[in-house]
Amino acid sequence: MDKHDKESKPWEASFSSEEPAQKYSRSANRRKSRQVSVIVGLFVTIIMILSFIPIYNYLQELNKPNNTTAISALSSAKTTTSISKVDKVTKSEKKAAQKASSEKKAASASEAKAKSESVAKAKSASLAKSSSAASSASASSSSSTGTTAVFSSGTLYSFAVSHDTTPEALYTLNSGLTASNYTSYYGKSLRVK
Repeated sequence: MDKHDKESKPWEASFSSEEPAQKYSRSANRRKSRQVSVIVGLFVTIIMILSFIPIYNYLQELNKPNNTTAISALSSAKTTTSISKVDKVTKSEKKAAQKASSEKKAASASEAKAKSESVAKAKSASLAKSSSAASSASASSSSSTGTTAVFSSGTLYSFAVSHDTTPEALYTLNSGLTASNYTSYYGKSLRVK
């Protein structure tokens, strides 16, 4: 049987003739696929191991106490201590400055109060002289007798209470005096009884 006969009648061809025996062998095919599977499996395993190494190192770093963290904690504690000392110093300086400014304000306020009191006394003295002259003239000309007092400052109610009367009685005794215009009567003499 020649080559032409083998091609035309493959059923008569023998397997042991010129063709390699492993070409159509199922066992050889399985061996090749196993080898490929083993090689692919090894590559996948190696890649997985290599990918887990950085993850493992990262987890180890998280679990390990870090010296830089301890150093930074110590430095932050020192910083906090120094900041609190500076805060105490600045607070004491602020308190001293506030105390000095409040003393200055109190001194200027007392000076202003003294000036206003002296001005008020001078006004009240001059008004008292003029009002006493006017009141004596009005008292002598008027048939009714009454007690007068100089309304120097404060509220009308406090003035009325200090003279044992009520604001309503002051309104009736002093014509023109109302709750809205009582401040214009400062330094003037008001009838209280």
